[in-house]
Amino acid sequence: MKITTKVKSVAVSAVALLAISTTAAFAGTINGGGSSFADPLMQACKSAASGVTVNYTSSSSGTGRSSFTAGLFDYAAADSAYGSSDAKPAGLVYVPLIAAPLAVAFNLPGSTDEIYLSGSTIAKIFGGKISKWNDAAIVADNNRTVKTPVYKTTYKTVKGKKVAVKTQTGTTSTKVSIDLPALPITVVYRADNSGSSGGFTKFLNAVDSTNWPNATNNDFFKSFPGYNTAKELTAYSNFQGASGSQGVTNVTNNVSGAITYVESSFAKKAGLGIASIGNGAGEFVQPSSASVNLFIGSATFDAEAKYTFNYKSTVSGNYPLGLITYGLASSSSKDAAVAADVKKFFTALLTCPSSNPEIDYSTPSGLMLSTAQAQIEKIR
Repeated sequence: MKITTKVKSVAVSAVALLAISTTAAFAGTINGGGSSFADPLMQACKSAASGVTVNYTSSSSGTGRSSFTAGLFDYAAADSAYGSSDAKPAGLVYVPLIAAPLAVAFNLPGSTDEIYLSGSTIAKIFGGKISKWNDAAIVADNNRTVKTPVYKTTYKTVKGKKVAVKTQTGTTSTKVSIDLPALPITVVYRADNSGSSGGFTKFLNAVDSTNWPNATNNDFFKSFPGYNTAKELTAYSNFQGASGSQGVTNVTNNVSGAITYVESSFAKKAGLGIASIGNGAGEFVQPSSASVNLFIGSATFDAEAKYTFNYKSTVSGNYPLGLITYGLASSSSKDAAVAADVKKFFTALLTCPSSNPEIDYSTPSGLMLSTAQAQIEKIR
């Protein structure tokens, strides 16, 4: 039986949007939504801005952008910028606000919860060229000498809890030999308009343009290498779409042999296996706030604060699959009090990850931090 591969995005319902519309906002209350990638941090940090009641509806980056443009949100979160043909709100301000790793998460029950994958192998899996877990390329990645970061662990108390803090001290080389099952791979992808898909396909194209030749697209279906040919996604029975980060996590968790891309805290909470990914320094690295922060340090920002990553960064210890979520705000708000509250909340979000280390979001630093602070000052 063919698995349906084109699933319509689950958007916020009209009733829900009306219920949190800015026209219904109370004093000291701001309403927003969008990226499901950013949702764990948004929920953890809703009370971070003193005196501001924050509402956030998780859906997708596309819904966040369109709802902000329509005036249904006071602010929004999106893992990718507006497209050149998209309708944009007046006075749009991009704030590079939240950074975290995208995990390549998998479900191999009774087999292994530890695998190593090169960027090229990942491109072949998600491009439909590898369909079994014991494919020669996956076997080669997992039967070799791998170089991995070495960390020193210290502890600090956060919210009354003892929390481990890892700092890289070097690297080590280890011979690995992992048996992989002769199990079909089910590729689980985001079926909605997703900034996670945009960032993931950009990574695939950067690390292996032969096996992933299409330019990045927030629609995984359209970015797929065979789009508009006889080999487009509908030709493959082992691909399954789902909406939202929780949606792809749930499907992967329920299907033996499944693999997906999702913000790492979703994968960890579900108990999925998480791949160590090869970086430009020849290392295999697990996603964490520390390793993705080394990758984020390679980002550059244009005049609008839109970012560009170096997916082939040779910085030791960098995890090469990260995302930055933009906070979307306005420099010409009709309500100065709402704009001030958005500004206050965005400022609080810059430091909030350090109080929530268990969910792997990176505390902005360096160029990302200074760029975010400058953009926040434009909110009016």
